[in-house]
Amino acid sequence: MGFFDDYDIPCYSEVAYNPQMELYLCDITDMDISEGHVIGFRTQHHYGNFNDCSMKITREDPTKAINIYIEYIDLEPGADFLWINDNAQSTVSNKLVSLDQDIVEFRFTSDWNNYNFNGVRMMIMLGEHETGCDFAGSRSMKDARKPKSLMKKRTDSQ
Repeated sequence: MGFFDDYDIPCYSEVAYNPQMELYLCDITDMDISEGHVIGFRTQHHYGNFNDCSMKITREDPTKAINIYIEYIDLEPGADFLWINDNAQSTVSNKLVSLDQDIVEFRFTSDWNNYNFNGVRMMIMLGEHETGCDFAGSRSMKDARKPKSLMKKRTDSQ
């Protein structure tokens, strides 16, 4: 079960994947991000065995949210995970998460037996926010955030 299964979160988005720079998820451990920069992070398709790497993203502007557009997280369910802060996920697509905090921590883990999964592809940027799309940053969904500038709100049920 994923985070989005637990809540009716209006965070469906079809933002085109078009980062200014793309990095492999395990190639960097810390990065500061400023408004106007769009950084893509991905794993390789068939991402390999025994991965365990971490990364911290720090916002340079405390008035902006850290926005994470997840094009896909396609990992072996129940065995491989992308952790965003304290929340693990194996399967998500076309979701937008906005966290109103200074630092967001990511951790990618995989077990010994992976086959035919696409891995992870996401973009991270600073931007505007409002309640609605925070699954990883707070315990309460009432304090959730989402960026208006990137959302295409889906009106039908998910």
